[in-house]
Amino acid sequence: MDARNSVRPFRETWHGLRRRLAVTALAAPLVLFSLCQCLFSQSNEAAEVQGSNVGRAMLKNSERSDPSQAGIGGESYKEVVRLYQEGRYVEAASAHQLACDRFDARACTDLGVMYRRGQGVKKDFPRAAEFSLRGCDGGNALGCTNLGLMYWNNVLPKNDKRAVELFGRGCDGGDKNGCRALAFMYEHGQGVPKDPGRAEILSQRAGGQTREHRIPFQLQDGLILIETKINDEFVKLIVDTGSSTTALALRFLPPKRPVNLPIQTIDLVHGNMQVYAVRFVWSLDGQSKQVSAIAGEFKFPHGTDGIFGADILKTFQSARFDFQNSVLILEDQ
Repeated sequence: MDARNSVRPFRETWHGLRRRLAVTALAAPLVLFSLCQCLFSQSNEAAEVQGSNVGRAMLKNSERSDPSQAGIGGESYKEVVRLYQEGRYVEAASAHQLACDRFDARACTDLGVMYRRGQGVKKDFPRAAEFSLRGCDGGNALGCTNLGLMYWNNVLPKNDKRAVELFGRGCDGGDKNGCRALAFMYEHGQGVPKDPGRAEILSQRAGGQTREHRIPFQLQDGLILIETKINDEFVKLIVDTGSSTTALALRFLPPKRPVNLPIQTIDLVHGNMQVYAVRFVWSLDGQSKQVSAIAGEFKFPHGTDGIFGADILKTFQSARFDFQNSVLILEDQ
């Protein structure tokens, strides 16, 4: 590590950084996810995403029925899928209609998507809802989720409570998208009272969903301060997105310092300082993470114990500040 480059952020921590974060807190409120305006087709590779990032973040795994599955319409359904995938939408729509009339709930759900998109048939939202409901009532969970999305995003008259009911049916029927959508509704209090705990359970139930960690913070003189647990001890750290290296006070050195503990010399505003490369255990929501840092005779403001740097933040899939609720949100798989 280039010591000169790695600690440049410390020079500005108490000066430029303070001013920068103070402006950020006022100018950059959290942009909340919103559900995408999309429907999912079992016979299409990707969801139709017209809205914001929730199409990738909350509802990112569009489902397709396996055409090889046994059951009603097994062989005929594979033919329906082939027509759709070849772009022969008019023929596919007729085949879907025939399969749906023969009580293949998957075909009903897919036909609802085709009416929603105008593929092989004239775009018709009431008909899309009709076939989505037939799929849902016939036991296809994805049909329930798709119909819920139509109530949620005003394709049908806006009805969040009805959307929640349908997302619940989709989730209970095994559709991960339904679980993700229902988690979103509980997280943001749409159609149901806000319940973050319930939202977390549903997100985990979806499987493969990112896990969200929420760390409360406070702003003090333009600095973002968090309390967290390091080596089984609660500490207060400054979150510095401009610092490439996490830095801790000297007391975080091991009690019995190894003779070969790596030593570096860094340049500070008022001279040089020797620092040591250390590793510590960070406790986060019941998980233990091994994290690297440097430790030295730093003097941190406001009784803090160190700098929580970008080197830790970048180990997560995403990191963002919710300044409205004073929470640092970290997401990982």
